[in-house]
Amino acid sequence: MAELRINLDDPFHKMLESLKPLAESVIESEMDFDTFVNVVIWRGMRGMIEDIVPGDPEILMNSVVLMFEQNPEFIASFINNMLKAGAPPEEAKERLGFIRERLG
Repeated sequence: MAELRINLDDPFHKMLESLKPLAESVIESEMDFDTFVNVVIWRGMRGMIEDIVPGDPEILMNSVVLMFEQNPEFIASFINNMLKAGAPPEEAKERLGFIRERLG
């Protein structure tokens, strides 16, 4: 794990310390301060990405296709892993069946 030293303003440090017990109550588990800070940073980074990436399904789909064109191995593997994590939606199964019928 990489070590990072930062100077944190006192109000932010107080907020972190105050939120830690709340987070532990929510997850029903204790965590050390470093783990908690990692969670807070991850949530912040995820929030930034969610704010930047548009929520329009058509734009998201076009983005995935463009990413696939730039890095097909990664995107295909990623989508495959996501499908393996949960059953593919019926619509995806139907589309794959349609493709098989056209090719076969």
